[in-house]
Amino acid sequence: METLFFLLEHLYRMTEVPIRCLDSSGQLILFNKGYSYEYDPFNHGPIKNQILSAIADRQHPFIEVEEEVYAYGCLRDTTECIIVIGPITILAQKPEEMRRYAEGHGIPYEHFFITGRGMLELTSATSMLYFARYGKTIRGNDLFAERTEKHVAHERNMYVFSNVDEEIFRQGYTLERNFLEQIRQGDVSAIEYQTNIKSAETLVGRIAINPLKRFEYMVCTSICLASRAAMEGGVAPIDAYDMSDIFLRRLERCKDITEMVYLHNEMKVTFAKQVHMIKQARSAISYVEKCKVFIEQNLNIPFTIDDVARSININKHYLSRKFTQEEGVSIMEYARAKRIHAAANMLKFSDEKISAIATYLTFANQSHFGKVFKDIMGTTPKQYRSSNQTIEVRAPAE
Repeated sequence: METLFFLLEHLYRMTEVPIRCLDSSGQLILFNKGYSYEYDPFNHGPIKNQILSAIADRQHPFIEVEEEVYAYGCLRDTTECIIVIGPITILAQKPEEMRRYAEGHGIPYEHFFITGRGMLELTSATSMLYFARYGKTIRGNDLFAERTEKHVAHERNMYVFSNVDEEIFRQGYTLERNFLEQIRQGDVSAIEYQTNIKSAETLVGRIAINPLKRFEYMVCTSICLASRAAMEGGVAPIDAYDMSDIFLRRLERCKDITEMVYLHNEMKVTFAKQVHMIKQARSAISYVEKCKVFIEQNLNIPFTIDDVARSININKHYLSRKFTQEEGVSIMEYARAKRIHAAANMLKFSDEKISAIATYLTFANQSHFGKVFKDIMGTTPKQYRSSNQTIEVRAPAE
């Protein structure tokens, strides 16, 4: 979940397209960037119900457009969470047009606002997130494939027009897979051999018309993907996040494409070397690491040590002993701490009630959650939210 929040936050920084993550039921908001509570379209039943209805029977990511103006992208995450990118207006709207749309959906106009962004930004954000979470590519046009030609003709035309008359160019799946696999395996020599300007640009495609902005998007996305691959290769999340933040800050200071390409190549080698160092210290895949992965993927599901041991096919007593030796805490203590850190992220990035967060992360009640949270974080959930909440506030234009 920490990895997902990291990706969503940086995707928002790149595109400024509003983005949120909901639980599998669509009722609990786990992450929210781009709208203040007052102006969030999801606070109005018709908009939320329309989006949830659209995603109910879809297996793949998609773009939905209403009245040829209001658009959003949706996909189900690997954790079964629902991710909604947008909604946005892809064309400038006059106040009377916004009022008509709001009244047509039974929404008070004084509390209605939708951010304006381009279709290209929306399709790029949706396809990049799909690749980051599933390791699969999807072209912008294919995001409209599940609807009839009558419904998608305008959306396709808008997308093609926004790309002038060239398609988004992406690497073949094999090259994309090889890049991430080289990071995961710590294959420094292969990374050093293949670092060149062409492979850098084609990794994530042409996602902006302006060359400088295109490379900035490319390097930013590549850093996020490389950090994810490095974590899969054994790098601790906190170390991978620190490294990615360092490179993102350096990216902000790049003045031209040449500097960005050098930074991109250095970044790939650095992540690969970090994984290589860790793999040298480990002669085989650790059962402890598999245990940690299981915990990370099941924070919102009650489980026992028996469940963990069964999932990785090992004796539970041996697993418990090895885990405590390597981590200094028991499996369940570690899981409790991970749930608290996930709760801290939800307190920072969403407006959900504390009781809802406690229930989602399997705590018996809010009182128990509050006690464990204070033991680990040194403050109460309410105090932590008050000091750390970072939901972006975006007011409508005058």
